Amino acid sequence: MPPSFLTGLAIVQVAIVTADLEACVARQTALFGNGPWRVYELGAHNIRDYTLHGEPATGSTLVALNDARPQVEILQPLAGTSTHREWLEEHGQSVHHVAVVVPSVDETVGLAAAEGMEVVSSGWGFGSDGSGSFAYLDATEVLGCLFEVLEPPSGLGEPVRVH
Repeated sequence: MPPSFLTGLAIVQVAIVTADLEACVARQTALFGNGPWRVYELGAHNIRDYTLHGEPATGSTLVALNDARPQVEILQPLAGTSTHREWLEEHGQSVHHVAVVVPSVDETVGLAAAEGMEVVSSGWGFGSDGSGSFAYLDATEVLGCLFEVLEPPSGLGEPVRVH
């Protein structure tokens, strides 16, 4: 039975992890016409309290975002430890997570823990103004992927490139 805290939450994002962001963006655009894509680099250098299994995460990841609804996010791990690298090594290119916006990541993580869902990775302050918070919950038994609870940042600043 799915955890009760999931009831009524709308999926706002579907994320794919890949070893080749450029090729994945090109395939998505050719198949679905869902560009343009804004590409950012996120990781230990710009996420506060970035964790992986309760320990400091060291990774960096290229993140491509489009404006589709739900949004598609493409993730390419670059270096260091991250849930994106772990997923790619264990599952290959595939859906990594689905995301929902919540009023409080901390509160939702508490509800998830009460129902036996563990935090795989989390962090905050990744927005250009220090806003934003996230936690990836282990929902592989229920959903076949991770489940991200998100307080979106007010903005991510200038992308490193646009496709």
